[in-house]
Amino acid sequence: MNIAENFSWILVTLSFITGTIALIDKCFLAKCRPLGANLPVLADYAISFFPIILLVLFLRTFVAQLYWIPTGSLEPTVNIGELTLVTQYNYAIHLPMSNKTLLNTGQPKRGDIIVFHWPVNESANLIKRLIGLPGDDISYTEGVLTINGKVATQQFISNATDVSSSGAHWSAKAYEENLSGIQHQIFRCDNTQHCSPNMNFNHLIVPEGQYFFMGDNRNNSDDSRSWGFVPKENLIGKLRFVVMSWNSELGRVRWERIGTTF
Repeated sequence: MNIAENFSWILVTLSFITGTIALIDKCFLAKCRPLGANLPVLADYAISFFPIILLVLFLRTFVAQLYWIPTGSLEPTVNIGELTLVTQYNYAIHLPMSNKTLLNTGQPKRGDIIVFHWPVNESANLIKRLIGLPGDDISYTEGVLTINGKVATQQFISNATDVSSSGAHWSAKAYEENLSGIQHQIFRCDNTQHCSPNMNFNHLIVPEGQYFFMGDNRNNSDDSRSWGFVPKENLIGKLRFVVMSWNSELGRVRWERIGTTF
């Protein structure tokens, strides 16, 4: 179970405990107390905190949550150590701590950066860019995407440095990719010592109800190229903006990154 699910379970448990105590006090104990007597400390805390915990649980489940970026798979778009806000109402409303859909609210769009339950182990959450929609014909040749016969053109921007979560460095190249009208930057790496191969494929058809994801750090991302498609019910929410950005190497806040929107 990941940290996010642990937090949800804690909120549900606290809601149940405080709600039960408040209900017991209102229905039974309050009738036995002398008029004007103070509430027992436990009941006082339960009655005070129950609505607050319930509100946090509602917001956390149906509106938005914070997601910490643990890897560099989305560099240069999103950096390691960034705390981001993810809205959870864009695609569907789910039961708390469940993939069961209560209400479909929208369709994912190509280019969206999405947090989802990893199909290989649904207790883990990943964040990647949506590349392929249901029915798409996708090819990937030497670092360049072709979607439904249209090449996602790339324009070289600059030489760059890629950094792993362990602190290793290597050279990379930054490109601007045109993903069906969505302009965004990617990293490509030619250093075979640190970077995965391109994992070329041709005419991959995305099944109905499934989605194909990739990281912007194309040679350093564990994504749909290796473990397959993601069903819609696994989608959690859409990345919106950076709340906090911490550079662990330099031991400082990346102030210029705070408030970056996607």
